[in-house]
Amino acid sequence: MSGIHLVPMERDIIFNGLSDEQQEYLRTFLKRGKQASFSSVLARLKGGESEDDAEHISTQWILIDYIDAGEVSHDYLCECGRPLRYQYVVKNLVTDKILKFGKNHFEEHTGLSSEIVSAVIKGMHKIDKELDEILSKISSEWSLIASLDVDFIPDDLVVPSDIQEHFDLGLPLLDRQIVRLKEEIRVHNSSMKKNQFELDNVDLLEVEEEQFSLFDEEIDDNSQVQSYRVEPVSDDKNVLYRCLSFVEQEFILTFIEKFNSISTRQLCEFMIKEIASSDKRYATGKPHIYVYVCSYLDFLVSKGKLNYVENMDYMDRVYYKESNIS
Repeated sequence: MSGIHLVPMERDIIFNGLSDEQQEYLRTFLKRGKQASFSSVLARLKGGESEDDAEHISTQWILIDYIDAGEVSHDYLCECGRPLRYQYVVKNLVTDKILKFGKNHFEEHTGLSSEIVSAVIKGMHKIDKELDEILSKISSEWSLIASLDVDFIPDDLVVPSDIQEHFDLGLPLLDRQIVRLKEEIRVHNSSMKKNQFELDNVDLLEVEEEQFSLFDEEIDDNSQVQSYRVEPVSDDKNVLYRCLSFVEQEFILTFIEKFNSISTRQLCEFMIKEIASSDKRYATGKPHIYVYVCSYLDFLVSKGKLNYVENMDYMDRVYYKESNIS
């Protein structure tokens, strides 16, 4: 299903048949996804750059808006003056200059190399394919239960917020979300079986203690019998972020206030540039501080300040603010 591609007319027909709320959500989904992809793709290009480069490319450019005008419109122009339907708005963080153009003019107006532009456009295309996947499932009367291959979803299952949003709006899940939900259900059911086993053991222990006390004439009625107790698993296992300095943690908090979508790879590059965080890297080009930054962002998710979205090709983790989801 994820390989489906709709032509613009097919996409428009299905999209226009949705409710206003569904349309607005998908517009936000598309914009947020393209912003995240843009930042993430640029941040991953470090490994192939020259050591002489003074600044990482991802700290120079951000995608600040993506607009679908619905049709080619003179209200949305490329830098060359051509009217557009799809307009990309990027900002150069070095010069503060804002550029507006169509997808085919990335290289011409930004001065980025053809290799970089090709990688960026490929990333954008993946986001477009996800929209097509959702719309295709809508037109084909997609079934959640059939896709999950389960009889029901447990009522007490804690569903990830991005998946819950699709439920609330009556939108199909992406294939990648289905994989995550299947895992959530598996873990939930496994935990329930474990808890039931432990409860059964507790009940058995209480019965044995009661039977024993009936034959113990010297038992003190005022004494307290020590019962078998299962200690809950601590949530405080996410401790890697404590390796970050106070300055680094404060920088992260300030950074997430500026951007709707947060690419962990890009954030690491800004930390290296702005506050001299360690620039040690793995062979892939990924900074060593990446795991610590992910840990801190996960901590912020647990505090309700961010919402974890998805791995970008398993090479970057992208987060967004709760207030910018709907």
